[in-house]
Amino acid sequence: MQVLVRVTRVTAERLWEVDEPLPQGYGVSLNLSIKTMKRVDDRAEGKFILDVSYQPPVGRIAIEGLIMLKGDPKELDKVIREGNSGKHPQEVVNAALTVGISEAVIASRSVGIPPPIPLPQPPDKSNRSGVEYTV
Repeated sequence: MQVLVRVTRVTAERLWEVDEPLPQGYGVSLNLSIKTMKRVDDRAEGKFILDVSYQPPVGRIAIEGLIMLKGDPKELDKVIREGNSGKHPQEVVNAALTVGISEAVIASRSVGIPPPIPLPQPPDKSNRSGVEYTV
């Protein structure tokens, strides 16, 4: 099965004052919603929305798009049936999430908020295992 993802709308806004430094400790919440899949000619289609929010509220990003599936008609019917009951195939979820996060990173840079990806954390000095690595 071939999965194609097209972005149809990108919205981003900075909620934190522009002249104030962003907080050090913030959380990022990602919510991916895949709408009802349906048959269109020889493929299956569905819409998705990736919503990114921050805590404290430094900004908000929303990415909307279209997921198109091509492949064996029996496999498409199975994907539609299972997807409409809330069980989307992992490859569909991964494709929408990958494209959505990529667009969200670009949008975050445009409005001056942190990217919605986990940043590397410094090693925890209190939990030493006896082996130490230095980069």
